Amino acid sequence: MYKIHGCASESNSIVITERDYKKFDKDSVLISAKIISMLLNSPIIFIGYTLKDRNIRTIIRDFTSSLTNKELLRLEKRLIVIEWEPGQEHIIEGLENDPELGCRFTTIRTNNYKEIYSKITKINQGVSPAEIRRYQHVIKRLIVERGKEGTLETVLLSLGQLNDTDAIFKQKKLVVAIGDSTLIFVMPTLITYINDYISEKVHPNIEIILRFIATQQGRLPFVKYVTEENIKSSSLSNRENEKLRKRLKNELDIKNQKKSAMQASKTKVSSIDEIKGLKLKDNPEYDTISFNIDNLQLEDVKKYILEKIAIIIKENSLTICSELRRLILIYDLKKNT
Repeated sequence: MYKIHGCASESNSIVITERDYKKFDKDSVLISAKIISMLLNSPIIFIGYTLKDRNIRTIIRDFTSSLTNKELLRLEKRLIVIEWEPGQEHIIEGLENDPELGCRFTTIRTNNYKEIYSKITKINQGVSPAEIRRYQHVIKRLIVERGKEGTLETVLLSLGQLNDTDAIFKQKKLVVAIGDSTLIFVMPTLITYINDYISEKVHPNIEIILRFIATQQGRLPFVKYVTEENIKSSSLSNRENEKLRKRLKNELDIKNQKKSAMQASKTKVSSIDEIKGLKLKDNPEYDTISFNIDNLQLEDVKKYILEKIAIIIKENSLTICSELRRLILIYDLKKNT
């Protein structure tokens, strides 16, 4: 945010008199250049100024004079002027043409600045081009030097982490995606999906999760994500939606899931500790927990599943046996239906 004509907290910075304007003209080169560079990459909103202000007109004119007709068309939605209109509680948006400035621009007229500020605070700015340029040399070094060592693995880093290049280079091989983990969406693996699901981490992009589930064969937890409402609101293909609805139809009955486990185990117990005391091998232990799910504390089952998943992750395994997958689904159905 730039206070072009000064700030109330620094009275000497305010541009209001003829003398102030002359001083501003003398010192404004850097401000104008900064605003023009921002217009190249991002939308910009002028608040508190009309386009009668000569400083604002000068800045815009300097910018538009170098644009092609195609670039001027793109500018219409990127250059926004908010003007105060007494008594107008609604936000009135329009396009105006100013032949002297050589461009069209978006105007917003209102008396309701609270609503304007509310909408601005909801804007997700993402990563600015300036930040990308700032770390360009680091990214190049990471990719070129580590790429020579073999197949690149993927690591998600925040901009802040890129400052610690020594720690990054301890990785054997990697490629970098810049952004926040809530904003960059990566298709999960079966292991990471189940671990996040049981840990109750909410994935920020339901559509990616639905697409992942649609690609999977065999049992996995799905109840929190696969709903008719989510399917209808997604942009998935008809084939993907058909697979999700088939899963809803075939795997939502916990009794049927427990029947499969019952064929392998009918030992009745009342706690995870009691089951562990039986000293069973892994698969019979999973089936015994599935069979007794109604007698067990769900928090204990959750802890047990996460411990098993942690072992699988540590061993760098890509698979989960069918008995454990069945237990995870039964836990999901018990908890979420």
